[in-house]
Amino acid sequence: MRLKNLLPLLFVLAAILFHTSCVRKSVFRSPYTNLQNSYHVMPVITDSTRSANYISLASTHGFGNDNWSDGLAIGQLKFHHAKTMGNFQGFLGAHAHAGFYRIDPSSYYNYYYRYEPWQDTIFQYNGPSGRKFTGSVGINGGLTYTLVLGRKLEWRILGIEASLGREFGEYLDVRKQIPDSVITYTDKRNTPVTIGGFTELVFKPSNPRFRFGYQLAVGSGIHRLSNTSLSQGNLTPMYVNNTFQFTMYRYTGYFQARVGDYFGGIQLGFSYRL
Repeated sequence: MRLKNLLPLLFVLAAILFHTSCVRKSVFRSPYTNLQNSYHVMPVITDSTRSANYISLASTHGFGNDNWSDGLAIGQLKFHHAKTMGNFQGFLGAHAHAGFYRIDPSSYYNYYYRYEPWQDTIFQYNGPSGRKFTGSVGINGGLTYTLVLGRKLEWRILGIEASLGREFGEYLDVRKQIPDSVITYTDKRNTPVTIGGFTELVFKPSNPRFRFGYQLAVGSGIHRLSNTSLSQGNLTPMYVNNTFQFTMYRYTGYFQARVGDYFGGIQLGFSYRL
């Protein structure tokens, strides 16, 4: 097959894989599908400590909606307990978020309009815009199986993680008020629930007080977003988190690069072992 005949097929495959579209969409999601499952520190198996409590602070800055036209800045306070049971490790904790979601005016009326021929006018929906307060509280849990690969490496081969939240604030109120006829998707629920999996490599230098690692986590919300007014199908929001962490004594710093459906951002966090 000649190269010029392959090009249309490659474009189709790219559109399927990355959800690209020539049509501008308007998507108002809960940000907590992507924020609730943040990084949870756990002792390594070779530590003398079999269980520990941690308190964490983190800040997320990112973008939402189609073309990442909206912005967000949300802080997180978290407490969790981690425990080692043979080769199994787990955590259970609680989280709280507070911050702002900024709705760009173009999220509504750059594309979503309708022409009314009997009035010879174009209807444009100028919805709420600007910074909207958002917050949530909830719980997290996870479990993983870990292999010790020599003295300097542990591999948390496959873990599962889940979260349940209760969202509140102005941004939730806006999503509840937006008519389905002027947007593609909106999440009107106030109970974001997520489930996912992760794998993590933890490196242990010769000094036992130091360690660092990388974690990849993939998951989704359990609620589908749909729109009966438009033929857009359903959307189950996904998330992919890439985490780099460094631990020194009781202190752990971590950096997360987060992407998902109509979402992208970074999180900087700090955990302290009590």
